[in-house]
Amino acid sequence: MFQLATEGAATGAGEVVPVLLIEDDDADAILVREYLHDAGLGVSLSWRPSLAAATPELRAGPVCV
Repeated sequence: MFQLATEGAATGAGEVVPVLLIEDDDADAILVREYLHDAGLGVSLSWRPSLAAATPELRAGPVCV
């Protein structure tokens, strides 16, 4: 499980958009993290390996899953 906050403005207003990635493959999750980082988007990425592990965060209401 990792957290990533990238620099940049995702919404044009400088807002950081929370994104929850549910991915069971570690390598794929790392690739997504690297793509988002390289794109310079304003996102805060959380990764969970299963829907069960992500349930608490889903209750908190990420903007993008």
